[in-house]
Amino acid sequence: MWMDMAHCIHADGWCPQTKEDVANWCLSRLDEMRKDKHFHYDFKIDLYHFFKNIFDNQRRAKDWYNEELDMYDLIILNYRDIVLECDMDCFTEAVMPDPDVLPVRLDPAYYSEREEKLYPAMMMCDYMDNVKRILPDAKKQELKYYNFENVEAFLRIHNWEDVRVINGSDNLNDCFEITVTGFELKQKMLNQKDENGENVYLDLNIYNSVKNFDMDRSYVCRFKKEEYNVIKIMSVK
Repeated sequence: MWMDMAHCIHADGWCPQTKEDVANWCLSRLDEMRKDKHFHYDFKIDLYHFFKNIFDNQRRAKDWYNEELDMYDLIILNYRDIVLECDMDCFTEAVMPDPDVLPVRLDPAYYSEREEKLYPAMMMCDYMDNVKRILPDAKKQELKYYNFENVEAFLRIHNWEDVRVINGSDNLNDCFEITVTGFELKQKMLNQKDENGENVYLDLNIYNSVKNFDMDRSYVCRFKKEEYNVIKIMSVK
């Protein structure tokens, strides 16, 4: 959740890099909400309710999912819950979600045995039609200084499986696929030379902060060719 929120916050002009940064941003926004005349739920952020909700979420995560949440997780989760429970009159404007900020999860096709009916997969146009229906007056986001790959590379994401790949950015019309070892990824250079006998260097791109590549394991990666004998990693399997 903190990584998704970090992308949204970057699109608004702030630059959080860690989960701690995101949690601090949430606390700052809650302080602003105390003074906001459009916010009608002051009791949700008084100390009693705030910490009660934090401890309730901590207990539920442990009891239901056997998951330990740290204080940063709990602050972010509590902030999300407070915003989700607000009525629409708490908001002065709406902004359309943008797939360039966060990849969109499109529902796959499925068959309903109860209805004996096949439902087709959701298309991007279906998703955007739903957005326009739910938020008819929403304005389009201004992303002049925002770039998904740059932000994902900037965030300190240590697990390669947590890195998000934006839809279509690793398609094989623009990329090529090869298998590389974790050792090559860690040293940022292929163990083989190019046709001219030169070293081939790796730009880890969105995997810039990843620390858990296994040195002895092989990964199927998609790359784009860059200048100066560099190839940029677009996705890892």
